[in-house]
Amino acid sequence: MRFYPNIYVHLIFICLLFGHFSHASDSINNDVCSTLQSKYDLKQQIETMPSFYKSLLIQNILNVVSAAEVNARLNFLDFKKLKYDIENNINLCVYRGTDFLIGSGTRKGSVNFTKEKAIIFNVKKLLSQFTIGSGLTMFHEFLGALGYPDQNYAITLYVYALVQIKDFGEETVRAIEKAASRYYERTGIFNENIMYAMNGGVTGVGGGGDTESVLLKISAIVFALNSCDEFSQRFGTKMSKDDFSLFLLKYRIESSEIYPFPANTKLTNFVLFDGQVGIVFKAGVWNKLLQSGPQNNLEEKREFLREISFGMAVNYIAGVPNENK
Repeated sequence: MRFYPNIYVHLIFICLLFGHFSHASDSINNDVCSTLQSKYDLKQQIETMPSFYKSLLIQNILNVVSAAEVNARLNFLDFKKLKYDIENNINLCVYRGTDFLIGSGTRKGSVNFTKEKAIIFNVKKLLSQFTIGSGLTMFHEFLGALGYPDQNYAITLYVYALVQIKDFGEETVRAIEKAASRYYERTGIFNENIMYAMNGGVTGVGGGGDTESVLLKISAIVFALNSCDEFSQRFGTKMSKDDFSLFLLKYRIESSEIYPFPANTKLTNFVLFDGQVGIVFKAGVWNKLLQSGPQNNLEEKREFLREISFGMAVNYIAGVPNENK
């Protein structure tokens, strides 16, 4: 498999534009951004994204959705409505400070609010991680703001797979599509913000994505699905590719930048997120392997993916806590 899939280049290119914002911001919808700041006690100055950059970003997101729509076979996503909402129903805010932390949500790069249909982009953080994952994270934030069940990137990965169908392979993409359809039908659209527990018993608000996590999950899912027959032989049981795909889409993979684990020599740890099993991996490991180039450290990349994929397969066979089991 490729370790540098060709993301839809227009979505990546838009990241560069964030670095050229002037300090002036449009007054339209500025009340939404300022309301977010006061309502959730955000410590940094939040401003409305200038309309010119907002238009460019939205157009590139729409291009990705349109490209995915062409290859979709199942009609569980209303692509027409999704594009309309992206273009007309999202409030975009920016933070241009030196501190990566936005102050709400567990994420450092960007945070989405479903109830307010708003996204705050941390410009400095996104530019510091100018990768394929930056573009995917932007799309994930739009889905979250619109209430799509994308906390673990299930819809993001589905749309990405449709765009990258030649790299993923028709069979793998269709397995992901069927899994995404089952997942979406069970979950539906959310109307309220994501809530989570912080240290000290404080409740936080806001969803968000992590660039390295989404990149690793994409690669791990494709690797695991391509290894389905191998896992079946190893565990002595026939694995349903459709059921395994659904399990993988819902499976949580997070960077230790967001969820730390005790310092040791291990690269990954199994943890429970709200009663469901997941993996926390050491931050920077996958980015470093990807940055070495597509033809370098291939065995290291495969070994890391093999470790994570095998762990997910063991969890699947064992019937660990997971909503789809």
